[in-house]
Amino acid sequence: MRRIREALRLHLQAVLSYSEVGRALKFSKSAVGKYVSLAKVAGVDCAVADGLDDAELESRLYRPAVPRAKRQRTIVGRLQREIDRKVSAIGQAVREALAETLNKARRIVSQSAQRKVADGQSKLYAWHAPEVDCISKGKA
Repeated sequence: MRRIREALRLHLQAVLSYSEVGRALKFSKSAVGKYVSLAKVAGVDCAVADGLDDAELESRLYRPAVPRAKRQRTIVGRLQREIDRKVSAIGQAVREALAETLNKARRIVSQSAQRKVADGQSKLYAWHAPEVDCISKGKA
């Protein structure tokens, strides 16, 4: 965090370019640009950075990652409902062809990170191999 504070001070107070700051602190100008842009987005300038301890500065600059699984479940759920609505208009052969894929989609939407079994079915680890029970140990 000391390097980030120093990069902000040199760029914002001493009005040095990214290249000059990088040369002075012995790291790349792209890293300086990254630190400065993170600080601008977070609303942190030199004075604010100096008043924060390392943990607070890190939490302001590096926000936690956005959970992607929730968005993916939402998209899959919407697609699933849309297909279910239109399934009455399509023929029996198409319904049977889609049945396995829709079943896998339902399993993905209903499973969570904590539970191994949901609705009597085990967690789906691999789309192409639904029989796999634990992907990290290669068990089948």
